[in-house]
Amino acid sequence: MMKQRLLLICLVMVCAMQYSCQSGRDDSIEILLSKWYGKEIYFPKDTEFTIYGDSIVDLNIEDAKYKIVHYVDSTGCTTCKIDFDKWKAFIGEFADNDSVRFVFYIHAKQKREVKIALKNTRFDYPVCLDYEDIFNKTNDLPLYAQFQTLLLDKDNKVVCVGNPVQNGNVKELYLNIINGVDSKQEIAQTKTKVKANSHTIDLGQFDWNIQKDTL
Repeated sequence: MMKQRLLLICLVMVCAMQYSCQSGRDDSIEILLSKWYGKEIYFPKDTEFTIYGDSIVDLNIEDAKYKIVHYVDSTGCTTCKIDFDKWKAFIGEFADNDSVRFVFYIHAKQKREVKIALKNTRFDYPVCLDYEDIFNKTNDLPLYAQFQTLLLDKDNKVVCVGNPVQNGNVKELYLNIINGVDSKQEIAQTKTKVKANSHTIDLGQFDWNIQKDTL
């Protein structure tokens, strides 16, 4: 339990550093990420997933070891923010990995527009057209779009936050977590620091041509 807690804290530090480089808001980002790591996400009952917004399909996410949940709000151009082609490419990287499920919630006010976009891009992965925004209301998601994509573990608890198709560092972090890469190699890339107790060491008296060890 302590090891998992330490890992979560380290992941918070990594993501905070990644995002602070882009926005310069170290404190607010670290607070936001700290709040979300370890938080349990609830999936509304009777959620309908469809292909192209038409035919209803069964998306089994209960047995998945990891879930990547992507939420798109209705502000601005909804279809512009989804990045269908990038998500298709990212999903393709997990073609042979049954441990990961992708869960898409789109708060679509313009139903016809989203359906047309799904068909035109041939995005044939199940999505939920969440007209009433139930998923967001249930979980009170962050306001900023870059934090509305979550990596969940088998217990639906958040282990990483960020959009992997828009941020290469976040994508690498997602892949490392899913593939079980040793977190010690990814958590911090700081150089080893050495601190001496004294600025001078008395070596005594000896001839200049005789080697003198300090240990």
